Amino acid sequence: MKIWRMFAGSVSQAVLVMAATAGPGQESFEVTQAVLGRVLAEVVPAVEQELGMELEVRARLATRMEIATVLAQENTPRMSVQLRGDEAGEASARAFGLNASANLLAKYAFEAREILVNAQLFEDSALMYERDEILSEPFLRAVLVHEVVHAADDERYEFSTVLSQITTAPGLAVYAAIFEGHAQFVARKVCEDHGWLEGFEQFTELIGYLPEEQVEELDALAVIIARVQASDARTSYHEGERFIAALHAADGEAAIVRAFKSPPATLESVLNPGWFLDPSTRPPTSFDIAAGLDRFQALNQHEDWQHLRGVLLAPQIAAGLTGLPQLLIDRVLETIVTANSDVLTLGGGDELVMTVLYELDSVPAGQDFLEIARQLSEHKDASLETGPGELLFVEYTEVERAEVRGFLARKVIRSMGQDIEELSGALQSGTLICELTYLNLPWGLEQALLDARQVLATARGLDLPWGVESFEPTGLPEGWE
Repeated sequence: MKIWRMFAGSVSQAVLVMAATAGPGQESFEVTQAVLGRVLAEVVPAVEQELGMELEVRARLATRMEIATVLAQENTPRMSVQLRGDEAGEASARAFGLNASANLLAKYAFEAREILVNAQLFEDSALMYERDEILSEPFLRAVLVHEVVHAADDERYEFSTVLSQITTAPGLAVYAAIFEGHAQFVARKVCEDHGWLEGFEQFTELIGYLPEEQVEELDALAVIIARVQASDARTSYHEGERFIAALHAADGEAAIVRAFKSPPATLESVLNPGWFLDPSTRPPTSFDIAAGLDRFQALNQHEDWQHLRGVLLAPQIAAGLTGLPQLLIDRVLETIVTANSDVLTLGGGDELVMTVLYELDSVPAGQDFLEIARQLSEHKDASLETGPGELLFVEYTEVERAEVRGFLARKVIRSMGQDIEELSGALQSGTLICELTYLNLPWGLEQALLDARQVLATARGLDLPWGVESFEPTGLPEGWE
């Protein structure tokens, strides 16, 4: 069973839904073509009034496969460039469309200029998520307002053309924050002006929401994937809206046009709008975090692996520290300058490689981070004694080298009748911390350490391979290779 489902596509709302037993019956509301037509007839004039333009946009009911086909068509050019081949690009786009369409409530189709709405998914989602308001006219109206703004933005900024030309995960993350953030910014104003704010707030509340009580039922792999996806959704919609609001407040439409036409180079500028408005205000840094993550991807990327990259915000970092005293959590959050993740998954998510690269504000803060990370790992070990899983094996190895220090842990966890092999840890170089997680892969300590050393070296701008040929890890547990 797929554990978490996210309504996320190139232009759609990101709402997390837990696949669970259906809840109580819903009140009588059905998303029909007649309802769509009536609600859209209210929404389009409202958006036109807000933006001062006329729009030609339709909405119709569509099946999952229809939406999948549109997604594949729109993403084939980009993925063909990214994968350096038409055949590979088409296959990847079809797979993406089939996967994403399973979780899309609505999708604005650029070429046809129409909003495709999966009515059945509204009903299914309300049941699975146990939120009756999903199957309601106010919620539907909020979805349509958001999608109509996408239609307007494509006409004004031609963002679908720009989007089709972006071939890197960081670039897509930045642009998603711009077009989803702007759709939210305008939709909020429209809904507020027309008395539709309640439905909009219900819709927005569910974007990237990850109930911790339900996360506890997931295995380790599913939790990692769910947190990354939730973080990406929150960044695109919530942080994106704040970015657009800051641009609008500072320089009005001119700044927003600049963001659409010449987006920021990194997601950090989205999280710090002042840096985009005035690049001279960005503090100098001696680190190239993106290069470090690129190195990690190059070391671990294989043909069939799926790739996710994102910025971790304070709430996501705090959620990952659940179980530690609040004093320690606050201590960590106060010292983190940036936190960026890179995730590679294979086989439907059964195998995973992940790193999080943290920049701390001082070397002592990095040392404290290592200690807290070790405490958290041991806390998770202890929690398995009373939780749904079972810790079958655990062994820690300390790493002490001139340029890198930290720990690695090998674990075997039985969860939901399956044994999960985990290799994880944290390694420090100056004010940088590289966290690593490998699930169900034959990686040994040496490979993990080489990955970490090269990621840290690249981020610090040091020559590669940074002495890796002469590196011989010590203190390996018996049986490790």
